Amino acid sequence: MSMPYSMLIKNSKKPEIIREKMVKRYFEVLNYSQVAREFKITRKRVKFWVERFKKEGIDGLKDKSKVPHHIPHKTSKEIEEKIKEIAFSKNCSIGQDRIQIELIKRFKIKLSTSTINRIMHDLNLIKKRLKKYQKKRQIREYKKKLKALRYWQVDIKDLRDIPNIYPFILAGIFPRYQYSARDVNTGTSFFCFAFEISQINSIRFAQAVLEHLKENGVSTSEIVFQTDNGSEFIGSVFKKGISGFTELIEKVYKTKHKTIPLRKKEYNGSVESFHWRIEKEFYDIENFNSLSDFLSKAYTFSLYWNLEEKT
Repeated sequence: MSMPYSMLIKNSKKPEIIREKMVKRYFEVLNYSQVAREFKITRKRVKFWVERFKKEGIDGLKDKSKVPHHIPHKTSKEIEEKIKEIAFSKNCSIGQDRIQIELIKRFKIKLSTSTINRIMHDLNLIKKRLKKYQKKRQIREYKKKLKALRYWQVDIKDLRDIPNIYPFILAGIFPRYQYSARDVNTGTSFFCFAFEISQINSIRFAQAVLEHLKENGVSTSEIVFQTDNGSEFIGSVFKKGISGFTELIEKVYKTKHKTIPLRKKEYNGSVESFHWRIEKEFYDIENFNSLSDFLSKAYTFSLYWNLEEKT
C-alpha cells in the first residue's frame, strides 16, 4: 500500500471501509507485523481494530464519539433546573451575570459565569438577537394591526441647524422650532411652528391636532400621543402631579399620553423619520423671501405630504 493508513483515514468519509480491508488482510496472513508494515501503521493499532472487530463486528470499525459517558464535575440537574427557572421568570432576557446574582441571592449557589453560559446554551435559554431586517418586519406587522390615525408620535425639531433658513432664524424672522405629530400607521403628519419651546405651545399644538381629528370623526378617546420626556410635555420633574399638557389630552380629550424611555429616541422613529424627510424634501430645496412665503410653502408641502406623497 503506497499511502499510509493515517492519510487514508484522514481523507476518507467512511474510515470503517479502510479498517475492514486491514482486518480482512490480517485474517488472510494471521500476522500483525506483516499487516502493520503493509498499511504503514503500528502493530498495536492493527491488533486494536482486529479485537474490536471480533467483539462488535463491522460496526466496531466505525468512529465512536469521544465524549465521556460520565463527567464527574458536571453541574447537577437540580442546579440546571434552577437556572432554567430563573431564565424563564425573566422571559429568557437576562444573561449569565444576572443569573449568577440570582442563584446566590435565591438559592445560595455559586457558579462561574462561564459555567452558567454553557448550561444556558445546552438548554437553549439564550435568545437569538434579531437582525435588522427582522426587526423592521416585526414593526411593519405591528403597524398593520393599528387603526389609522390612532397612534401618534409627537416631537419637536430645532430648525437652527438648517443652512437654508438659519439666517432668517438668527434675525428673528422665522420661528426656530417645528412641532410635529405623525400617525404611525398611515404616515399622516401635522406640523406647526413656534419661536420657543414651552408647555403652552405644546398644549396649543396638541389641542389643534385633536380638534382637527375630532371634527373629522376620529374618537379622541382611542388616540395615543407618544412623546419624549421633555419638560414641554411632562412638566418639571420637581412639580407634583401631571403636567398641563398631559392634563389637557387625558382629562379633556380622554387621549392617552405615553412617554418613551429616557435617551431612547429610536422609540419615536416614525416622527424622527418625518423630520429627516421634511428637511431633505422641503427646507433644503426651497427658497424663502419672507415669513408669509415660508408659511405658505410649508402649508403646500403639508398638503403634498398628506394627500399625494406615498409615505
